[in-house]
Parts: sequence; C-alpha cells; structure tokens
Amino acid sequence: MEIAAKLLRWLGVSLGLVIVLLAAALGLLQTQAGKTWLARTIAQTISTPDFTVAVARLHGTVPFNLKIDRLDIGDRDGIYLTARDLGLNILPAALVSGQLHIRSLSFVEIEMARLSTAPSTTPWTEYLKVPRVPISVFLDRLSIDRLALAAPVLGDSLVATVEGSARLAGQTAQIALDLHRTDNFAGNIAVAMGLAGNPPVLSVRVDGNEPTGVLADRLLGRTDRPPLALSANGTGPLTDWHGRVAASVGTLAHIDIDVTLGVKDRAVFGLTGTAALAALLPAEFAPLIGDQLTLSLHGAFGEQVVLDALSLGIAAGTLTGDAVLAEVKRPSQRICGRMCRSSPRWRAWWAINWAARRRSSLRSPVRKAAPRFR
Repeated sequence: MEIAAKLLRWLGVSLGLVIVLLAAALGLLQTQAGKTWLARTIAQTISTPDFTVAVARLHGTVPFNLKIDRLDIGDRDGIYLTARDLGLNILPAALVSGQLHIRSLSFVEIEMARLSTAPSTTPWTEYLKVPRVPISVFLDRLSIDRLALAAPVLGDSLVATVEGSARLAGQTAQIALDLHRTDNFAGNIAVAMGLAGNPPVLSVRVDGNEPTGVLADRLLGRTDRPPLALSANGTGPLTDWHGRVAASVGTLAHIDIDVTLGVKDRAVFGLTGTAALAALLPAEFAPLIGDQLTLSLHGAFGEQVVLDALSLGIAAGTLTGDAVLAEVKRPSQRICGRMCRSSPRWRAWWAINWAARRRSSLRSPVRKAAPRFR
C-alpha cells in the first residue's frame, strides 16, 4: 500500500511538472521573441530546396488565434505565391478529445504568379487516397477575400473571392469550395468532393456559370455574349468510377460526355459523348462537322499517357487513331506518317487513320489516307 501511494505521489508530481513546463512554454510563445522563434522554426521545418516557406510577423494568441502578416511560398526559381493577413482560429476544447477543430482560416489576399517548377515525385494516384493524420481535422470556414491568379497559372488572369470548408477524419475526406469572380467577368464555380472508405469511393460535383457572356465573347471572338454553363458529377468506387460532364454556350452549342475511371494496378479512363458545335464554327467548316459530332476515347496513364482507342465522328467522316504522350528531354523529330508535337516537356506520337465517307447518292467507296502533319 505504501509503495502504491509513493507511485501515485510521483505520478502526480511528474504530471504537475509537465503541466508547469507546458504552461511556461505556452507563456513564452506569447512574447514577441517566442513568436519570432516559432515563425522561424515553422519555416525551417517545412522548407526544402524545392519548397520554401517564409513567415513574416506572426502575432496573436498562440496557438488558438494566430495571425500572420505575410506568407511567401517559393521554389528554386523564386517566390510564386504570397498570402497576406492570414488568420487561424482554433477551438481549444476540441484538442482535449483529439480533434483539431478550426473555426476559421482566412486570408485577406492570395496572389499566385505561376505554378511551381519543382518536379513532382508523388504518383498522381496517391492524391486519390485519404491522407493519414494522427487526429481528426475539421475546418468550418475557409475564406479568401481576394484570390488573384496570374495568366501563367490558368492561361488567363483571374480575381475572385473564395469560401469553403473541409473535413478529414478516419477514412473520410471532404472539401467544398465556392469561387465568385470579382474582376471584369461575372460568374462562379462551386466544387464539392468527397473520398471515403476502403476501397475509396469518390464523389464529385462541379457547377459553374458565367451569365454575362463576356468570357464567351473573349474566348470565341464573338460579340453576341452567349452565357457559359458547366456541370460535372459522379459517384463510385475508384476502381469503377462513372461520371457525367455537360457544358453549353447559350443555345448555340452543347457538349455531353460520360466519363469512366478505373484505378487499380494502372489507371484507365474513357470518354464517350456527343457535341453540337456547328453554330460556333466558320461557315466553310460547319458542313464538314455537321449538326452533331460523336467522341469515343479510351486510354491509360501513369508515367506516360496512352490513348489506345480514339474515334471522332463528324459529317465528313470518322477519325480514328491512337497516341502516346511521354516526357522527353530533347526536341522532337518529324517522323513520316506520324504527327509529332512537342512542348519543352512533352512529345506526342500520333498514328492516325482517316476514313472519309463521302455522303452522296452514288455511295462512293470509303477512301483511306495517312495524312502528313506538319
């Protein structure tokens, strides 16, 4: 009995000492010197040669109500993302039950000049797995008052506000984002994604629109301002996922595509659908395409993208072929009978057969040709 009492006494003393040390450390972190040390430690811990983080002036109550004046993220080529006036508010009571409950994560401004040039060593299939974290994480509200993406990010500049939420607990991950443009183009896009279970089940829903037609005029070189609309949704296991994508340009054109995805030893995908685009084409090309074209595509991707079954049906005929896109380190060469297009990182080898079906009362025989692409 005496031994048990001594053990309890020592346990109580040890626990009290830990509490005192934690309280002292927490108190030191409230000083400006402690916050400066914490900001430097966070940056040094996270940063690598290909991913650098710089924290400027951390203040507020550590760790429950943090504020950061400026956060710079860069790579070997310099800074490509800057976040200003970051605010993080955490519910203290949730930590006791092993949860990180973030009431709000806010940014007054995020500017992104370009994409990172750092090479990715993570297979893309890893992004389709629920991240493993030691505690559950809940984000009630994400807000970005001004998100500014420069043209190199998406191909055109964009300024918008963003609201969202997220949840990561056990084998479940969910995220919802709502983006509203605030530049010269109206429109919004809402995205909701979820990944749950083992094997994982993926659910996706995307709804977007640009009602003023300004964007359509700019992209298509028009002046009648047709509205744009986009929707995508699908649910299913990653081994056999099915979804549908629909897009329209007012009453002028529409696209409807069924999407399949299978992630096992390798990732395979398929696209089948129809599109009515004649109203958007120059008058001399519209008869060749016809009122409706059909698309069928099947392929696989990993270290390279393989399109092993491509079929495009238009009024003038059917285009069938296959292609391989692989990363190369030297400029591409022209190969007779194949089309070779390259960028600084990619080269595509195309083998294409064209079956031209002349539609006439004479029922002319099908002609085949292997065109040279330059």
